[in-house]
Amino acid sequence: MTTVELKNCPWCGTTAHLHINSPSVYWNTVACALCSVEGPASETTDAAILAWNRRASPWKPICTAPKDGTPVLLYWPGTGGWLPKMYYACWDTTVGETINGQRMGLWSIGFKNYLDPTAVTHYAPLPDDPPSPSSDASP
Repeated sequence: MTTVELKNCPWCGTTAHLHINSPSVYWNTVACALCSVEGPASETTDAAILAWNRRASPWKPICTAPKDGTPVLLYWPGTGGWLPKMYYACWDTTVGETINGQRMGLWSIGFKNYLDPTAVTHYAPLPDDPPSPSSDASP
């Protein structure tokens, strides 16, 4: 039995769960039941929990988000049900309310769909592209 405290998911705040594999398999992981993010595999349960607990949340307050058209991931708590909570979006200054002759802009999620900027609470920068496969890598 582990004595290390298991922290909630750093992305969505939901309770995380430890996955203990059979004795013939040498790894254990921690995963979020809601957003399916999984921590690194480790040989012991304590190591899996410690690795999970060290992960930092990428979410930042929406007031610090770039408004220059840079694509970001948005978090919108929504109203529950079928609506997603995360959106790939960028700030669009060609739409939105006009104040003093200037468009204020909205978060564009594509196909002329926009999110209410007052409903979005956090953003995360997009991760770097994955590395290119090396020429000697097997398929």
